Amino acid sequence: MTKVIDFKTTSSSTIAALIVGIIAATTLLSTGCGPPLSASRTIELAPNDIRTILIDSIGRDQTVTVTATSETEFSIHCHLEGDENAVDAAIALDNPSDKILAQQTNTKEAKVEFEIPSGSVGAVRFQSWSSDSAEVTYSISN
Repeated sequence: MTKVIDFKTTSSSTIAALIVGIIAATTLLSTGCGPPLSASRTIELAPNDIRTILIDSIGRDQTVTVTATSETEFSIHCHLEGDENAVDAAIALDNPSDKILAQQTNTKEAKVEFEIPSGSVGAVRFQSWSSDSAEVTYSISN
């Protein structure tokens, strides 16, 4: 059923509420307000294996929190997509890098938080350093 609003007989408070609603909807759409990020999974890492999870851009800056647990030690490095070579080099040489936005190494339990700028794709890299495989359960949220 379609409702027709007759502006000649509608009260000024109803018109004001309608205008505020239109402005609010326009603001939400223009700021790229996307659905909340919430993902939980378990991944298997072979010995010395690397797995990278990508986090899509949502059209605005976002703070992402990653928690992970395993019975075997693993490392987690967070960066932006496209910075893989710099991150690989920094890890291999055990050097700090501004391309690594958050990290926790050689742990069985991790919680890291990092910023993904608007228009950028985030990357969460899990790595097993052990001679044993690791089953890592992680959750990502914003």
